[in-house]
Amino acid sequence: MKTKLVIIFFFLIILAVSAKVFSAEISIKPSAESDPQTVIFNARQAYDQKDFARARDLYQGLLDQGITDGHLFYNLGNCYFRLGDIGRAILYYRRAQILIPRDADLAANLNNAIQNRLDQLESGESGIKKVFLFWYYNSSRQELIYVFLALNLLFWASLSIYLFKRQNWLRWLWIALLVLWVVSGAAALDKYAGSSGIHSGVVIEPEIEVRSGYSQNDTVLFKLHAGAEFAVEGEERGWFKIHLPDGKRGWVNGEFARIVEDLKSN
Repeated sequence: MKTKLVIIFFFLIILAVSAKVFSAEISIKPSAESDPQTVIFNARQAYDQKDFARARDLYQGLLDQGITDGHLFYNLGNCYFRLGDIGRAILYYRRAQILIPRDADLAANLNNAIQNRLDQLESGESGIKKVFLFWYYNSSRQELIYVFLALNLLFWASLSIYLFKRQNWLRWLWIALLVLWVVSGAAALDKYAGSSGIHSGVVIEPEIEVRSGYSQNDTVLFKLHAGAEFAVEGEERGWFKIHLPDGKRGWVNGEFARIVEDLKSN
């Protein structure tokens, strides 16, 4: 009996903690000095009138106020694409993809921008990996956190019921929920690490030089152009150590590229 009470008590603690994490996750809404809906309306009007520079500035103003939203990144990417800035268009499409990974319009516009960049680098992602982990690639970090919390509650609830009703199907249920809970937790943690760490970058200048070291005095190895994407292996004195899908490595000046996962940088 004492063991059952301990399990139930632990379940209630987990429930309280999960509720707190859930509420914190959905309540983070940065305040804006001006009404975001009015700004978005004016930005859409400017875009429809082909005043892409004004639309860009209005959307950028919302980002400067601390608002991060997948559709905001998507609209900003559209503005940059219309302005002929392929580098920043791909940058903001990629950032939008972090938050709204299943958006069909985003996928189409990103693919169009990629087709228009000079450096057509092969993707480093395995096709087989994407097939088996489709649920991971098609889910945002927030969605995976919600799934993790839901499975967490279901696991402890099923385990508590099993302690009172020793039925075989309940035992298999809580074991299955435990496996799914661990997998979803690992996936959410990986997404969180990807959004808080340095993993991928995009060239934003028309042309940059990739050097053998983090100095302007180091040898130029090759050049990249706006929209080229790369993995970031390290950072030193404002320079990124990069790795391309074709295996090439080098250093680029951080002024000429941006980190996709750094949603606050322009």
